[in-house]
Amino acid sequence: MARTMLRHALSRAVAAAALLVGLAAGGAAAAAAPARDMPELPGIQQPVSEGSFTFVGDPTDPITQGRSKSFATPGQTFLIYRGTGRTMAEIRVRDGDTWWYAAFGAPAGRELTAGTYSGATLFPFHDTTPGLDFSGDGRYCNAVTGSFTVHSVHWTAEGWLDSLDAGFEQHCEGRAAAARGHVRVQAPPAPPVLALTLSAARVGLVTPQGEALLHGTLRCNKTAAVNVYAYVTQQQGAKQVTGWMREVVDCTAGASVAWQGRASAYDFARYTDGWADTSVGASALDRDYEKTAQAPAKSPRVCLGRCGS
Repeated sequence: MARTMLRHALSRAVAAAALLVGLAAGGAAAAAAPARDMPELPGIQQPVSEGSFTFVGDPTDPITQGRSKSFATPGQTFLIYRGTGRTMAEIRVRDGDTWWYAAFGAPAGRELTAGTYSGATLFPFHDTTPGLDFSGDGRYCNAVTGSFTVHSVHWTAEGWLDSLDAGFEQHCEGRAAAARGHVRVQAPPAPPVLALTLSAARVGLVTPQGEALLHGTLRCNKTAAVNVYAYVTQQQGAKQVTGWMREVVDCTAGASVAWQGRASAYDFARYTDGWADTSVGASALDRDYEKTAQAPAKSPRVCLGRCGS
């Protein structure tokens, strides 16, 4: 699978290179065109609980080579890939040692909704037109024309693709020959959005190296790698000592996980026994939605080692 995914990524890189070569060939007019950001790719993976994918092609179509194929769960593995918004979806299906792909993108600034999308060009470089890319078995198009119809599509508010039913017609690199197909997928229920809660103890220690040793607990509603960070300020007479810490904690869904970290002071200063003001927070990337979750911050006054009243 990894080699096939890499090959598909490289095919898109080739398409990008071809686009750049075409712009360069345009001379001064191309040089005057404004630079574009690289397009977003469908990088968020979702499982599929039920799916089907069929296609047929004309004899001279380079993708199908005139063949027809039909795939369905549970006999074949299906995957959904999508972006951070509700603008694109790519369906992948494994056929033995190879993969087939059908990608659909709405024009820039629009959501992918039910309807017919005419005048499609190569996904994900389509910009203001609809985007389409049907490829597989190591074959792809550097340019496409075509259309697709989204018969139905359902997204959650957070961007999870619940289901998609779409048909397409693709012409590769100006050929009259076409490939035609239909894809239908149903995803399992959307996972929850990542939520974090954090506690910070009001008692800490000072290490022999003059670091402030802090600790607490962390909870999450699904497994995540969480960044726990703290800023520590201690008034030592007329001098103020400040520093910070950051630790990555593997948080297990539903469990209370202990965290501990050492805050190092700036400018070679050292913390000493006594009271310190802290600001403690936690954040993690929600891989299901590519969004950052934040725990409500805590600001306890912490006793480091031995403290007076």
